[in-house]
Amino acid sequence: MKKKLPFLLLFLTILSYQTTVAFQDPCEPTANLAVTNITTTSATLSWTNPSGATSWEVELLPATAVPTGIGIVTTTNPYVVSDLLVCTEYKYYVRSICSEGVSSTWTGPMYFTTGCTGNTTCPVEEQCNYSFMLTDSGSNGWNGSTMSVVQNGVNVALLQLAAGGAQTVTVSLCDNVPFQLLWNNGGTAPTEIGVSIQNAMSQTLFTKPAGTGSPNSLLFDGLAQCVADGCYAPYNVTATTSGTTTTVSWADVATGSWVYYLASPTDPEPTSATTPTGTVTTNPFNITTAPNTEYVIYVKQNCFGMFFSDWSEGFSFDTYTGYSVSAIVMADTNGDGVCNDLDTIITGIEVLATLNGTAIPSLFTGENASVSFDNLPEGEGTFTLQPIAPEGYETAEAETITLDFTEENMVYVLSFCLEPIPTTGLKDTVLNNVTLYPNPVKNVLTVQTQNVAVENIIVFDVNGRQCLSVGNTNSIDMHALTTGIYFVRVTTANGVEVKKVIKE
Repeated sequence: MKKKLPFLLLFLTILSYQTTVAFQDPCEPTANLAVTNITTTSATLSWTNPSGATSWEVELLPATAVPTGIGIVTTTNPYVVSDLLVCTEYKYYVRSICSEGVSSTWTGPMYFTTGCTGNTTCPVEEQCNYSFMLTDSGSNGWNGSTMSVVQNGVNVALLQLAAGGAQTVTVSLCDNVPFQLLWNNGGTAPTEIGVSIQNAMSQTLFTKPAGTGSPNSLLFDGLAQCVADGCYAPYNVTATTSGTTTTVSWADVATGSWVYYLASPTDPEPTSATTPTGTVTTNPFNITTAPNTEYVIYVKQNCFGMFFSDWSEGFSFDTYTGYSVSAIVMADTNGDGVCNDLDTIITGIEVLATLNGTAIPSLFTGENASVSFDNLPEGEGTFTLQPIAPEGYETAEAETITLDFTEENMVYVLSFCLEPIPTTGLKDTVLNNVTLYPNPVKNVLTVQTQNVAVENIIVFDVNGRQCLSVGNTNSIDMHALTTGIYFVRVTTANGVEVKKVIKE
């Protein structure tokens, strides 16, 4: 055994060497990426070089862009990049090139921002200073996150908190010109970031607490105002509605004095002579609106109780809610005791409805055997439906349901099955026995009944809209109606009957 020991040691040594070589990285990545000498259009990029490489591949791109894995080969470290955009955030990646076809993995990203030249979109004498209060709930800076202040389509400032928990940045803005605050990349801790904006009069216009908002989004869009006694039209007016209550807001301070004008889309734009709809002292404010209605809202500022600004641009909105109750009305036309696809659909069945005890316009079933009562108000209530059975079918009982409309619960559906009147071998009593002629009709439609006076005649179109109505007469003039199918509802002392007519 002693004679074989040197051979065994040699074998173990070779095995150990082979194992070490198998796990050695053939090309170590770069490390400690840095950026120095940042100007408005250039910067110096540098890194440490554990691999001893003499060339590297660098990919430089805007901070929000997706890396491609294709860069520029350089033999210099540090590496100067130029022709950059002013006040713009960039990032770069770098990898070592150890030999032909052998490169390390990419290192990065490393973020940096080129310098800003200030607001050059208007003369200095037309500018004033706005304050942007940057905060970080972790008290360790924004960790690579940035925000841009944009005016006239130009980045006039790039906001970033290098360290700590708070910093105020002053930005010059052009008077009476809209500006925007954009949140760029979120860095490594976006939920810690907060920001607020104060105007030249030290009034707080906007606050984003930590934990709110999303990176790569517009945070604020408002009008820069430099003069305390200036009288500016409200900017960026918006309205959100629940149907009967609408909240109106705009980009301005929360308290003051304004008047508003609530109009319909067909009304002319307001002028200085237009009488306002109301006066408010808070932003936002609530107004009462009618459901299922289209509106345009205008706002103007009351300046010191002495004069008014111009009206804002009109903001159009509607109060259609999307809440509905639908009814499917089938008839057992084949008499098998059930309503299904084997039955023939009967169109023109009138469906009566009440909402919270108040009648609403009835509708008529179409070729899909259904009606839909749309844009009902949000919240709770009761809804009652009752189809008017056609001749030869039993009267349907009314059904009442309790509503609770929410964003998750928007549609209720009821179904009815009308049963035929049983055959007894005796002649059935017909209450109205109504006949309409001529059918098709061009001008005057005559209603004929047996021994009973006509109390009312109403004509509906296929969408359930009332087109004509007359009382105490046996005829109705339909010449003004367009060609199509209509439903004529005849009321007598004995009851109601609905018949279909064709208008030529």
